[in-house]
Amino acid sequence: MWVTDIAVKRPIAHNFGKGGLKGHTIQGAVLHIQQGTENGTWSWFNNPDAKASAHFGNPKTGKLEQFVDTDDKAWAQKAGNDNWLSVENEGQPGDALTASQMENIARLMVWMNQTLGVPIQLANGASDSGLGYHSMGGTAWGHPQCPGAPIIQQRAAIIAAAQQILSGNAGAAATTP
Repeated sequence: MWVTDIAVKRPIAHNFGKGGLKGHTIQGAVLHIQQGTENGTWSWFNNPDAKASAHFGNPKTGKLEQFVDTDDKAWAQKAGNDNWLSVENEGQPGDALTASQMENIARLMVWMNQTLGVPIQLANGASDSGLGYHSMGGTAWGHPQCPGAPIIQQRAAIIAAAQQILSGNAGAAATTP
């Protein structure tokens, strides 16, 4: 499914498994760091040699971008690809998310809750459900340092913002970078 009410549709042409998530239970969203720019990441995911992708790209400013249909399997966290949607955040390792990035993720979590039944909570391991992060899957998911401590620590504020949105405070945003 393309989530055009909260994301700009920006499909990639390669590096995902068509229909690969149909019939799978989605446990939540996994946060990543791009180690570069939104445009650079989109270009890399379009390179057939990359063997990498994510469902969403989250620029430092502006609306969330969707690279891969949520029915398809992105290639973002190896063993975690079967049950998680992935979000690549523009920036470098050690960066904190911007207020815009945090709000985009909060709105994605609300959509996932309302559409896929994903709980609005923190996920700290591969068997949990909610808002997780790449390194929580250990070596089976690759990249044990991704997305970095600042982003991992911001997840509680993102969850709080998502809960405010769900409670009817649509203007609520996670603004603590």
